[in-house]
Amino acid sequence: MREHHGLYCFLDPFGMSVEWDVIELVAKTKAIDLWILFPIFAVNRMLVRGKKPPESWKKRLTMVFGTEDWEREFYTTHEIEDLLVKLILKLKKLLTIERLGSSSSAG
Repeated sequence: MREHHGLYCFLDPFGMSVEWDVIELVAKTKAIDLWILFPIFAVNRMLVRGKKPPESWKKRLTMVFGTEDWEREFYTTHEIEDLLVKLILKLKKLLTIERLGSSSSAG
């Protein structure tokens, strides 16, 4: 059994100011219990509907999630036909608060 010395860290970031690298560094110590108030509503606002977020937001989201996989996880493209029967690609946001919560707690 691992000896525990009662080290705790509670992160309450301003917006999305804590990057994944910081979380990994704390985790590597294996000596600190880390609690994070995850900015779920800030993330949801940045994951816009009907189009992908601007590049600056994409970079910030990647820093918060620690991976670019969020884009594949929360967006999908599907084909539809309009009245003139031409093919249109439509981007759809897949995110719900419940889905974001389950994705951020995984791993």
